[in-house]
Amino acid sequence: MTDRFSKTPEPPYYAVIFTNQLSDDDAGYAEMGEAMYTLALAQPGCLGVESTRDATGLGITVSYWDSEDSIKAWKAEAKHLVAQKQGIERWYSHYELRVAKVERAYSGPEGRSLKRSTQNLRHSFGANAAQHMSVARVLPLSDVSG
Repeated sequence: MTDRFSKTPEPPYYAVIFTNQLSDDDAGYAEMGEAMYTLALAQPGCLGVESTRDATGLGITVSYWDSEDSIKAWKAEAKHLVAQKQGIERWYSHYELRVAKVERAYSGPEGRSLKRSTQNLRHSFGANAAQHMSVARVLPLSDVSG
């Protein structure tokens, strides 16, 4: 199962996060998606791609890149431009694209301990750390989303 995860280098690097909702007209989408996956991995600077889609057609694809220049080159790649055009005109009822710089990355569960995170929280909040942790655990999401 872990072969579905990209093997990225130590940060920093970049992530392009493409969240989309398929429209009812998705003819040819799966084939183009496979072609773009293969093409992206062949691009200079591409570090990996992870993608998933649920039963309602909501999909999230994250591609990892070594630089913003590599991302710009991928955006302008001729076959990718054709796919983008078809996506806008036919395949997506909505999408969001975000570019982020990855500063830290973790994997697990092996090698990752919450004890260390709790110690870091205590270091940050001092003697009141337990109080802060309790508040974080009991607040409903609606209270903290503003």
